[in-house]
Amino acid sequence: MSISVKQFYIWVVGWTIFLVLLIIFMQNTNFQDNIENLVIEKRKTFIEILVNNSNNFLMYVIYFPISVFLLLFDLITIGVASSIALDIYGVSKTLSLLPHAILEYPNLLFYSFLSFALFMEVIKNPRISTIKKFFSANYRYYLISYLILIISAFIEGSI
Repeated sequence: MSISVKQFYIWVVGWTIFLVLLIIFMQNTNFQDNIENLVIEKRKTFIEILVNNSNNFLMYVIYFPISVFLLLFDLITIGVASSIALDIYGVSKTLSLLPHAILEYPNLLFYSFLSFALFMEVIKNPRISTIKKFFSANYRYYLISYLILIISAFIEGSI
């Protein structure tokens, strides 16, 4: 019931290819013409970022049957935001978020993979005990993932 490193690797490569292709595709969109309609949020605090990221994390835990759709939505959001940042601010300003992204992006893929793996286990054995056994076997991964989420929120709040 524990997760497979090989399956996680395939998950990461597949979704990363999707994200890169999305960003490349979005580069053909000119966001400069619509800049007056763009609303840039004020800089968020560590706590605001942590609450937002925690809610996202919990969505993957609770709504594990739709984890693929949650990830698809998150990656489309990341792809569009990255494309807008590249178009408006340029490469160097966009890459200033890299320290935060180096932690948050793989972690997003990690906890989405945990949710997907749980879903696959429940499909094989549709019982509440399957969910309990999965969490028992993988609770350390969830804790590590949440700790990474906290560190990432701290870094993002500091940028």
